[in-house]
Amino acid sequence: MCRHLQQQGWDVRVRLFHWGSLESGIVYQGLQSDGIQLTSHAFAGSESNVRWLLKSVISDPPAVLIADNVVPALLAGRYLQQGGIPTIGILRSDDAFYHAVLERFVRGKREDRLSAVVGVSQFLTNIVRSMNIESLDVVHIPSGTPLSDRTATAPTDTLKLVYVGRLVQEQKRIIETTHALHRVVSELPNTSATLFGDGSEHDDVKELLTSMSSPVELAGRLDSDGLRERLRQSHAIVLLSDYEGTPTAVMEAMACGVVPVCLRIRSGIPELVTHNETGLLVDDRGDGFVDAIRRLQTETGLWQRLSANARKRIEEGFSFEKSAREWECLLRDLSARSRCTDRITIPTRLKLAALHPAFAQEDQRSPGVLEESLGRLRRAISRARILGGRLKRNLFNRTR
Repeated sequence: MCRHLQQQGWDVRVRLFHWGSLESGIVYQGLQSDGIQLTSHAFAGSESNVRWLLKSVISDPPAVLIADNVVPALLAGRYLQQGGIPTIGILRSDDAFYHAVLERFVRGKREDRLSAVVGVSQFLTNIVRSMNIESLDVVHIPSGTPLSDRTATAPTDTLKLVYVGRLVQEQKRIIETTHALHRVVSELPNTSATLFGDGSEHDDVKELLTSMSSPVELAGRLDSDGLRERLRQSHAIVLLSDYEGTPTAVMEAMACGVVPVCLRIRSGIPELVTHNETGLLVDDRGDGFVDAIRRLQTETGLWQRLSANARKRIEEGFSFEKSAREWECLLRDLSARSRCTDRITIPTRLKLAALHPAFAQEDQRSPGVLEESLGRLRRAISRARILGGRLKRNLFNRTR
C-alpha cells in the first residue's frame, strides 16, 4: 500500500517501532525494498515511545497520521490532533486488543479520540458505526491482495491442503488445526497437508507431528513470492481460527484460485467465504471439517466451481487495487480537512490515555508523580526504621 500511494504522488514516511533485530523483520525488509522513507525506534516505555514519535515529526508534520494499531501512535494522537493533524486507526481483528482500541480511542476521552477508523471487515466497521460517535469517519476498507496472473489447477491425484499463518494457539488454534489436518491425511487417501508459518507454538507443533508420526509437513515461513508459488501448487487453504478480521492468507489463496475451508465465525470469513459458493464453511474442527475435505475430493466439479468463484470474489471486492483507491479517497478527504499548524507541542510531562490491560505488552508506563512520591515515602520510612533499629541496639549495648 505504501508503494502504491508513493507512486500516486503521496509523500509517504514510516515511523517503525520494533522488537528485537530491525533488519530481520519482514515489515522492515518490505519497506526497504519498496524504497519507503523509514525511521525506526526500538520499543521502550510508553512515554519514551510517544516522545520519540512526536519529535520525529515536529519539524515537518504530516497532513495525516495513520496510527494503524500501534499503541504509541494511538497515544500520541491527542498531541497531533491539537496541532490539527487527523489520525486514523485500523481495526484488523475481532479480539480483546481491538475492542480495547475502541474503548480508549473511539469511545474514550474526546482528546484521545481518533479522527477516522478503518475496519478491514464489514462486521468490525458496523461495530464502530453503531457507536454513533460524533465527528468520526468510519470506513470499510479490506486489506486487499494482489491478483495472481496464474492460478491453481484442479487436483488430479492428490488434494493438497495448506495452512498459512502464525503458529499460535491464541486465535489460530494451531494445535487443534494440526490435529485436524493429521486426521484428514490419515483418513482420506490421496490428501496431503502443509503448515506454512512460524510462531510461539512452532516447537509444540513439531513435537506433536513427530509424536503422531504424521505425514503433515511443517515447512516454515516463505517470502511473498515463494508463498504465492506454493499456493498455486495447492488446492485448499484451511483456517480454523476462533476469530479474524479479513485474513490476508485466505485472500491471497483465493486470488490464486485456492478454495478456502474455514471455521464459521462472525467476522471477516463470512464476507470472503459464502458456503458452497466461494468456499466451504465448517462448524467444527472434527467430523465437519473432514466431511468438507471429502466433498472436495469426491463431488464432481465442486472444486472447479468454488475455485473460479473464490477468484472472482477477490477480483470484485478485495483486490489490492480496489483497497488502494478507497484509501486514497479517505486520505484526500482528511488531508483537505487537515488544519496542520506546524505547532506540535511536547509537554514536559505527557498526559496519556488511561492504561488498558489489553495493551500490556505495548504500553509500559513509567511511575506517575503520585507513585514516585509514595515510593520515595516508603523508602524513607524503611530507612528510618533501619536507623531507628541501629540506635536502639546502640543504646541497649551502652546500658548493659
